[in-house]
Amino acid sequence: LAIDYFNQGFYWEANDEWERLWRVSGPDTPVGHFLKGLVKLAAAGVKVRENSIHGVRRHAASAGEVFADVAAEVNLDHLCGLEFVMLQFAADRAAQLTYRDDYPVGEPIRVFPFALQPEPMPFG
Repeated sequence: LAIDYFNQGFYWEANDEWERLWRVSGPDTPVGHFLKGLVKLAAAGVKVRENSIHGVRRHAASAGEVFADVAAEVNLDHLCGLEFVMLQFAADRAAQLTYRDDYPVGEPIRVFPFALQPEPMPFG
């Protein structure tokens, strides 16, 4: 649900869903750290809508660092179907972009030029 929210521009709702999962998964677990990165990436989207470029850069850069740390910790390419390299690239890109300052108020709109696309889970 949170990925759908994120991809459709509902960054606050995505942030809220991932934060809820973060709390129940245990903030100090690898999954908890991973979810914290997603929370920060969604928060960057919220900051775009608030015209806070400093907030965008801070949250996006922090998300990229979290994804790099989790990738090293779990020694995997993917977690929960999302590829770490793609997440790090997306976070870095979000931190570097220039954003409009005239987004419609109260309407969801994608502000990032990327979408989160989970890989299907292997069977067997």
